[in-house]
Amino acid sequence: MRHRIDSFYQDEQPLIDVLGTMLRSDHYAFKLAPNYQANCLNCHEFTILTSPRLAAQLNSSYRFQRIGWDEDENKTYMGQLSKPRLYNDQARLSFVAGAYARYGSHQADSFFISLANSTSKYSLLLKSLKQLGQEQIVANMRPGVPVSQRIAFVPEGKLRQYLQAQNPIVDSIQARNARRNR
Repeated sequence: MRHRIDSFYQDEQPLIDVLGTMLRSDHYAFKLAPNYQANCLNCHEFTILTSPRLAAQLNSSYRFQRIGWDEDENKTYMGQLSKPRLYNDQARLSFVAGAYARYGSHQADSFFISLANSTSKYSLLLKSLKQLGQEQIVANMRPGVPVSQRIAFVPEGKLRQYLQAQNPIVDSIQARNARRNR
């Protein structure tokens, strides 16, 4: 899909709702729409975020390498962040908070971010947490298909405040997942 930024599972509706209100900008021409594709069994379960201008900006931040073909004979690519760095603490806080809102969970004082097939994002998250002065970090990467990465940490200071502000979104997504898995 042209100008695609990301896709979201139905369980992520709380995040989609927040993005929908945040992304009301003529500058980027954002669109959130259901994913309808012919001959696709579960495509209707996803909402797609598109923006021509933001897609161009994001794609310019990646190096893409063709890795093969999918079952429909389409070329498949792997993207790697070409300049994996964030220049200030505000950018780092926002990056970690966004990853937490999308891929996170929490239990007592511990926070977790779980990724799949995102080695450059995983590395940038670890680097950002360390640059933000976080000391209690446990990270592991499990090979396989998909490769899974998990970061566990106990946030301190301003990062804790940022992440706690995301908890309503994270908790709502977790509750939807739990209901679906019953």
